[in-house]
Formats: sequence, structure tokens, C-alpha cells
Amino acid sequence: MRLQTTFSTSIACCAAWLLFPTVAGAQLVIGGWDSARGGNNNIVDGSATGGFRSAVAQSFPGATIAGTDTLTAEYLTSVNVLVLSSVMDGADAATPLTTSEQSALRSFVLDGGRLIVLTGNNTFAGPSTNQSNDSFLYPFGFDVTNTINGDQNSTVPNPDGSPVTRGPYGYVSSWTSYYPGYFDQIGIGGTTLSTLDSDAEPSLEAVAPGALAPGSGGIALFSDWLPLTSAAGTPDMNLIMNAISWDPAPAPPGALVALIGACSALPLLRRRR
Repeated sequence: MRLQTTFSTSIACCAAWLLFPTVAGAQLVIGGWDSARGGNNNIVDGSATGGFRSAVAQSFPGATIAGTDTLTAEYLTSVNVLVLSSVMDGADAATPLTTSEQSALRSFVLDGGRLIVLTGNNTFAGPSTNQSNDSFLYPFGFDVTNTINGDQNSTVPNPDGSPVTRGPYGYVSSWTSYYPGYFDQIGIGGTTLSTLDSDAEPSLEAVAPGALAPGSGGIALFSDWLPLTSAAGTPDMNLIMNAISWDPAPAPPGALVALIGACSALPLLRRRR
């Protein structure tokens, strides 16, 4: 009976570790581009993303931001949430994802990883624009098109309908963009959360956790990159923070395997004593 109680207690403690805290901060690892692939918009030290880093520090104390210039399976097992943009700055597109990177990205989401993608309109970087945008979106069946001039407001008709628009970091009924595109193709499981006021076209899409496969992670997709460069506490940045906290972010698979092994050993260690 004592062994059974010890075993049950050990499993309960491990379950609490898994279900709880990664979003709170200490175990949360947020991945994204480094300076080589992300330019000024890289999340590690980009000159345009200081607001993002401030928001992460305020919202998820103890969280780590880890950059990369290549999406590999090894790298992706080390992060819980991935924040990617196809825009290096206002006039340069990120190098398109390779076929292997697209495969690794899709596997990351299917295995429970959280993904946030911010694209741009279809002309910001000239002829290379569509190839870059498409490489981030096609693995999940989405497409962004067109260029809407100037500052644009998007309205969220039902903020209560998604944790991305009503989450712990803000209730968002509208957000702003600058020369955005819009989504003209919605992937499997996609839900339109906001539309542009100017033409009622989709500007923010979400795929709920579990929608692509049992245990798959959630996806938030923006038709503009401006939110990534916004100040902490603004509606645009609150959308990103809500998306990061959308359900507990899963432990990286490598850490999960190690944790299960440690949990299984606890009752045996107790018994030997």
C-alpha cells in the first residue's frame, strides 16, 4: 500500500509539472529566427522586436528565447513555442523555408508544439515575396495575398470565441496593421478571428490545439508582421502573448522522455530506502 501511494504521488507530481508551468515561464522556451535569418525582426536581439522581448519578460518570467537560422528536428525538440516571420524588415523577406524545414515545422505542430506565424503582403520584398510567405503557410494549407495600402484596422467580431483574442494577456476586439495582405485560402481547422475593416477579408487565423491531429499544437497566423514589432501591452502584442499561453505549452519531447523516466524511478528509489 505504501509503495502504491508513493507511486501515485510521484505520478501526480510529474503530471502537475507537465500540465502547469511551462506557460508560467520557468520551463517555457520560445524559439524563432536569429539575426542571420530574421534580420531586424529576429526575436533574440532584433532592433524592431524590443517590445516582444519586454512583453515576454513581463508575461512569462523565467522564459527563454532561443534563436536559430535553420529549422531542424533537433532544434525544434528544444522549444515549446515557435514565433516566425517571413519579414526581415519592411523591404526584405526571410529566406524561404526549405522542404525539409517545412516538414520539420509540420511535425513540430503535430507533436504538440505551438506556432505563431506573421507574414506580410504579397509585394513588400518584390518578386521573392510570395515564395517566402508561401513557404511558411503552405505546410498548413493557408495562403496570403494582395497589398492593402496604409494603416489598416482589423475587427474581431467575437473576442470570446478564442483564447487568442480573449486570454490572460488581454481582451482584444481590434488590432492594427500597416500595408497588410489578407488570407485567401484557409487551411484545415482554420478559424477566422478577425477581418480587415476596409474589405472584410481575413487578417488573423487560428487552428485550435488538437484540430490537425490528436495532441497537435495550436497555430496563430497573421497577415501582417506589425504585431511582432509592437510595444508590450498593446492589443497587437497581447494577441501574440495570448497565443503563446494558449493552453499549457507542451514540454519538449526530449525533456518529456527524461521526465517520464525520472517519474518511473521515484517509487523504486523510495522502496530501496
